[in-house]
Amino acid sequence: MVRSTVRVSALIALFVPVAAQAFDVQQYFAAAPLTPTNSNRIISIPQFDASVGSLEAVELSLWGHVEGSARFESLNATNRTVTMNLAARIDLKNFDGSLISSVLPITSVTDTVTGYDGVLDFAGTSGRTYSNLMANTSAPLQSFTDAATLAMFTGSGQMNFPVIGTGASTASGPGNIVYQFSTATSAWVQVTYRYALAPEPFTAGLLCIGGLLLRRRGR
Repeated sequence: MVRSTVRVSALIALFVPVAAQAFDVQQYFAAAPLTPTNSNRIISIPQFDASVGSLEAVELSLWGHVEGSARFESLNATNRTVTMNLAARIDLKNFDGSLISSVLPITSVTDTVTGYDGVLDFAGTSGRTYSNLMANTSAPLQSFTDAATLAMFTGSGQMNFPVIGTGASTASGPGNIVYQFSTATSAWVQVTYRYALAPEPFTAGLLCIGGLLLRRRGR
């Protein structure tokens, strides 16, 4: 009887470490379409289904895109160098309004123009117009393992995140310059759930048998 118990216990020992180290991931991807800045959008991500295992970590990635046009006219009497920075801040927020992640895609153009040519047309020798400017950037990966966040992401519904694009363009150079920007943003979010798999019935049965046999050996 003792010999049989040792054999079964050894078999259980082979299975238990494998079950304890069984992990998997679920990934979801959502996009906020191109929209003029200073407008809000909502993206939705499915919650983690707790029936498949125990959620260990939530990882969130944010990518942002800005595009648009910039133009200026120098009203100065002499040559001037002007830099136009087309930019927008894109915020990913929680349902309670708290900030989760943010990006600031930006692209710059620099040019030297003559003194004012007498026509405010953002062209000629004293003005410039730049079309189809664009930039992309990504935020550092956000990883959450605290119990409150894991509980928030667990369920059978959807997580709804506001995405807010705010214009952040600037112009630099001497005074007496007229400039204008037109911008739109889009964003992409990826959520990764890292979880421990729920024990399979066969493995769970072995664990129960092992516990009973160890109790018998202890008597």
